Amino acid sequence: KKMRTPAFCRECLQFRHLLFNSRQSRRCLLSLGDKHWPQSELTQKTRLSIESAWSDRLAALDAAVVARQNSNDSSDNKEKFYILCMFPYPSGRLHMGHLRVYTLGDVVTRYQRFIVGRQVLHPMGWDAFGLPAENAARDRGLPAEAWTRDNIDAMRQQLKDMRLAFDWSREFATCDPEYYRWTQWLFIQLHKSGLCYRRKAYVNWDPVDKTVLADEQVDADGRSWRSGALVEQRPLTQWFVRVSAYYESLLAGLNTVRSDQWREVAKMQRGWLGKLDGTWVQFVLLGLDGKPLDEDLQVFTRQPASLRAVSHLEVSQSSCLIARFPELVSDANSTSSDILLPVRAVNPVTMATVSVVYRPSLTFPLEEATECRAVAPEFDVGAAASPADNMVDRLGISRPSPTLTSAGLFRADVGGGLAGLPADSVEAFDSALVELRRLGAGGHRCSALRRDWLVSRQRRWGTPIPVLHCGQCGPVTVPQEDLPVRLDAEPIAPCPKCGQPAERDRETLDTFVDSSWYYLRFLDARNDKKLCDADKAKKMMPVDLYIGGMEHAVRHLYYARFISHFLHRIGVTPQPEPFDQFLPVGLVLGRTCQLADGRYVPPDEVDFDKSIHLPSGRAVTVTQDKMSKSKLNGVEPGDVLRRLSIDTTRLCLLASTAPQSDRVWDEAGILSGVVNWQKRLWRLVTDLHAVGAEQQRLDPTVDNPDNADVARLVSDRRKTVAAALRAYESTYAFSVAIARMQSLTSLLLSASPEQRRASPLWLESMCLLVYLLSPMAPMFSSELWLGLSAQLGSSADTKKLFDGKFRFDRGVVEQLPDEALAFARLVAESDSRKAASEKRRGLNG
Repeated sequence: KKMRTPAFCRECLQFRHLLFNSRQSRRCLLSLGDKHWPQSELTQKTRLSIESAWSDRLAALDAAVVARQNSNDSSDNKEKFYILCMFPYPSGRLHMGHLRVYTLGDVVTRYQRFIVGRQVLHPMGWDAFGLPAENAARDRGLPAEAWTRDNIDAMRQQLKDMRLAFDWSREFATCDPEYYRWTQWLFIQLHKSGLCYRRKAYVNWDPVDKTVLADEQVDADGRSWRSGALVEQRPLTQWFVRVSAYYESLLAGLNTVRSDQWREVAKMQRGWLGKLDGTWVQFVLLGLDGKPLDEDLQVFTRQPASLRAVSHLEVSQSSCLIARFPELVSDANSTSSDILLPVRAVNPVTMATVSVVYRPSLTFPLEEATECRAVAPEFDVGAAASPADNMVDRLGISRPSPTLTSAGLFRADVGGGLAGLPADSVEAFDSALVELRRLGAGGHRCSALRRDWLVSRQRRWGTPIPVLHCGQCGPVTVPQEDLPVRLDAEPIAPCPKCGQPAERDRETLDTFVDSSWYYLRFLDARNDKKLCDADKAKKMMPVDLYIGGMEHAVRHLYYARFISHFLHRIGVTPQPEPFDQFLPVGLVLGRTCQLADGRYVPPDEVDFDKSIHLPSGRAVTVTQDKMSKSKLNGVEPGDVLRRLSIDTTRLCLLASTAPQSDRVWDEAGILSGVVNWQKRLWRLVTDLHAVGAEQQRLDPTVDNPDNADVARLVSDRRKTVAAALRAYESTYAFSVAIARMQSLTSLLLSASPEQRRASPLWLESMCLLVYLLSPMAPMFSSELWLGLSAQLGSSADTKKLFDGKFRFDRGVVEQLPDEALAFARLVAESDSRKAASEKRRGLNG
């Protein structure tokens, strides 16, 4: 008989008739003809039938809870929990890596929402801009937007088919004008704060795709990651963001996040930033006629106090400046001689001009981003190749006035608060930084490893840079009221300052800018007045748990943290750090099978015991690699879900491997263990039904604490409950929790018929097991709970036993936190105290 459509009660967040009425309680919810619950075997058909029976109900419950939360989110006093999985790039299809990340997020969401009872925000959107979409659309003769929108539609449906508990009402794509309007607003705020500037720099130029590539997109052979073209080094005038101004803040922020989750990531972030033992200083360049050039020199110095004594700058072959003087540079390279370049550099401290020398032999450590250095003969700074005095004399460079006394102290007439300080002292270093910041020439503690963030991209499918280039006024940002500057905006517009025709900036922003603030937009996705309402940010930030691939643990997190620190400084966010916890997730690897000639063959054509390619009989080398089409080792998530069922797939992804570790997808190895466990859980409920509700007579004396089997069960359930709660709340080590649950399952199965009939401990442990399984396998556990409810919900003994613990007129995902979760915590704590007490008694003899 067909179940009635469940009706949702907003007051108690419960579905009426979600489970069963009294007449249906004796029948399997799966509508499997005339078969009743006690089925001896959990078959694949049954697993899929369970999913079919529960899938829509679970989705309806998720949608109703989210709808209630969103209609009442300003007045709801529940404790919040913001969980965010990195939004995907809409390539057209999800892969197993996506499924792993989103399964982890969904498990924590269901625990926090249904077990703990918090107000959970778990949104989803799309990181939609970028070169791959532009190229893929071009290859197919389609507009990039049409290609991207079609992919979003397909991937959204894939995610919905997985029954993941996302809040779709907050969905957006970074290519929505309503979104990139605020990305442009963010750029303008950075510009107003003096953090955006243009300068010429060498970039990795892909001559095929005709765009700039990040260093990470160039392989070891110097070729583009996509086109395979040999990358060229070209000098281009680019937009940069002065991230260096926030290095100290970013390092300090790592001390405020959850260290247990950030330990490895924080180590990577600190390594990325490097040791802050110097500062970057900007030297403006002038031609010999005294007119400013359209570029400058960025100099890294570990002795900023020596800048008053600089006689000249030295540039290496990696500097863009030498491209201006090809003949001079060619002569210098051929003779390996140092030459004076026909430019002057303005010392930002003294405002005096100094010489610029090209030194072909000048090199810097490979890991450093330096291409130029300042030389102060008086300090003998950085003159390893030849004494600085010789360089000055040989090239006829003017010497600056002395700044130090014979005792190595700054002279009394030296400004900037340096007078009387030792040249190499910390006080001199700090005073020099203060002076540089006052002059707007740098002065932030930095390392030589990192340069400022290059955000220009020479492509069409991206956020347009909101700048107009005016012949009279130079670069001028677009007024806020004219945002967004759309992708199809007219190339010429009036200058906001003088009204003359000005040309729009033709470049777009790095997609890392788009993804640097998206976590805030999810809080207020439809606000057309602000990037995010301050009250909503105050209530929901920071993100409690951020989940994503380990490969994003450096660059994306680095830029997202920087933007968050900046937004905090200008009053948009309540705290600088955007993420309290970060859970990095390893790759999902596939078995790669390769013949001796380098050709890849699909795994289903290989005898793995003999490492033989069955069709050809040739030997095969088997390795574990990241899934890819080219290596024929990929697995289509949709096919896996249809074959195994959603919950079985979820358990396979969670079991036996920590989230941070790479997961080898080997169905033969993973699946058997998970399915056998599901069969044992099924058998537990089936065996309970075999007892019969009328025979369920509880006898507390069965749980004699002096009995070894009882003591073992007490200990095992304590460890299981504790491991599950730790996994859900802090460690996210679900593989450990599953291992403990499997151990408890085996122990419960080994119980005698008398225990199953009369033991309160056994019945409580059984219910706890299914209850704690529900966030990981919500549909399968709902069916198990249905079986438990049919057996235990009608007996007076069991009703009394479970009063204030579990309610059998509610589904397993609808238990009351102040009853069910409180009972679980009590079991873990009281059993733990009991175990400790027994251990002390044993030690005392």
